Amino acid sequence: GPGDGVLTALEGGSLDLGGTQLVVLSACGTGLGDGKSGEGVYGLQRSMMLAGAKTVVMSLWSVDDASTRDLMVEYYWRLSQGEGRSEAMRSTQLKMLKRPGQRHPFHWGAFIVSGDWRPMPDTEGFVKTPPRVSPRAGGCACRAGGGNAGSMGMDWAWGLLGLLGVWVLRRRVRT
Repeated sequence: GPGDGVLTALEGGSLDLGGTQLVVLSACGTGLGDGKSGEGVYGLQRSMMLAGAKTVVMSLWSVDDASTRDLMVEYYWRLSQGEGRSEAMRSTQLKMLKRPGQRHPFHWGAFIVSGDWRPMPDTEGFVKTPPRVSPRAGGCACRAGGGNAGSMGMDWAWGLLGLLGVWVLRRRVRT
């Protein structure tokens, strides 16, 4: 509910995301939803699309922080270089498949792209240099609503990163 740090599909559907080119839901299992007989799957992905987002990136299972960070950094880099939204994810996942510590699909297979597959409008120069990711310890940051106390700091960080991405991309489209 409101103020608890967890975005529900009901809350997401009430957002005004008109003109938003990309919403990234990188928390664990954000692509999952509840099936309703005759009505399809209700979840964050559907609510973001109904709220006006053109494309939603989401995860289907829990992925550790380091793998998620590596994937998102590479994904944003590829988007900034003019790759289509789906192609950028595919290229990123193929690159991770070649990394010794991240070959298993657990590290990269959870992330899917739904919606507009084309390149992002006006992203030239968005990222000026290729990403350099430094390794660090981490675990799943998806323990909101239960889990260890230290994870809430990471929940805020991932949430802030996602909102910053939405804000920057939306702002660039409007200008």
